[in-house]
Amino acid sequence: MEVVSVFLFISTIIVIGFIGAFFFDKTKIPDIIWLLLAGLLIGPVLGFVDVDIFLKITPLMAATALAIILFDSGLNIELIQLLKQSPRATLLTLIVFILNIIAVALAMKYLLGWDYYRGAILGSIIGGTSSIIVISIVRQLNTREEVLMVLSIES
Repeated sequence: MEVVSVFLFISTIIVIGFIGAFFFDKTKIPDIIWLLLAGLLIGPVLGFVDVDIFLKITPLMAATALAIILFDSGLNIELIQLLKQSPRATLLTLIVFILNIIAVALAMKYLLGWDYYRGAILGSIIGGTSSIIVISIVRQLNTREEVLMVLSIES
């Protein structure tokens, strides 16, 4: 890929992101949905972009995006609020994680016939929330500051 093509592609993603944010304000459909649909459209559906190129750089792009989002989230957290809400967020995290492990273990036992140990391992694998999704949605909620802080810390 040429340098101009890369910059054009990145700027197109940014423009689609802004358009997605605009549509989120109007329709309450998360902007990540618009980005996913745009990627599906220009990649596999219309074939404008070779998908194999992006499969090679996906881990780097995902790690970079996560680092930027978490860094930005950290900039918006006040230290006093962080210290005040950490015990509540830790308790929420532990309760939800343990309940998730139990629920997945039971579901796998009764739906697929797995033993509890393998179901618990699967539950612990999928037990974490996605920081990218939670932090972006939490920012757009109209709720108390304490709730937003607990959800941000938990994710």
